[in-house]
Amino acid sequence: MEKIVVTESGTDCSHIAYLYHTLHVELPPKSVSTRLDLSSDRAHLEISCPKELLSDLKKCLLSCTADIIGIAYKYSFLRGFLKISGLTLTEKEILLTSLVAADFQEEKKYLLNRIDFERELCIDGLFTFRLQALKEKWVDILELLPESFTRSEFDRFICFLLEGDDKKIFLKDDEVFDERYQKQRRSRLIGTLPEISFLREILLSGANKICCLTVPKEEDREILKKYYAGRVFFT
Repeated sequence: MEKIVVTESGTDCSHIAYLYHTLHVELPPKSVSTRLDLSSDRAHLEISCPKELLSDLKKCLLSCTADIIGIAYKYSFLRGFLKISGLTLTEKEILLTSLVAADFQEEKKYLLNRIDFERELCIDGLFTFRLQALKEKWVDILELLPESFTRSEFDRFICFLLEGDDKKIFLKDDEVFDERYQKQRRSRLIGTLPEISFLREILLSGANKICCLTVPKEEDREILKKYYAGRVFFT
């Protein structure tokens, strides 16, 4: 059996949990075994697989790590420095999540080319020491933002950020599914806010067409109609 160890600082294992879940969805059933150690100030996930699956395992870890850095680390970075007055909690979360989503696909391609590992993957170390150019880009984004928005300016800016590609998603109850009808879980990378997790997942999808299989809650429905006008369809 081949082994790879993934580590990250902190006791919050939501990133490792996302990685763990994705491995078991993307790889053949029972093809990998895992051992998680949270006994120290670093989370350690040891993953074992047959030699013939090592390449697939590394590709999956690479994609997951790009998700973690491109979503979770970017969200945390922007949130720590965002200084815009007059926004409600929901508006601030919409802005932060939309800023993350707007460049996600482009930044993921960059990350896939920058992340390199053999048998040990240190996620926070990679971010700290190998991705300075990406952090500088995020600083530039923050510097371009105004100190405040009028209501119409805010709405136009969010619509601009959410101009997605041809991707389609499906909404059912409080869950989001892609075109393969696989449940989307990216919002879990940026924490749990029950009142906005559903909306976060939609924003992070990068979708240009939204098909509602059930009727969303009124407040979610109004936000969808505002920011996805002409691109959201209700049954």
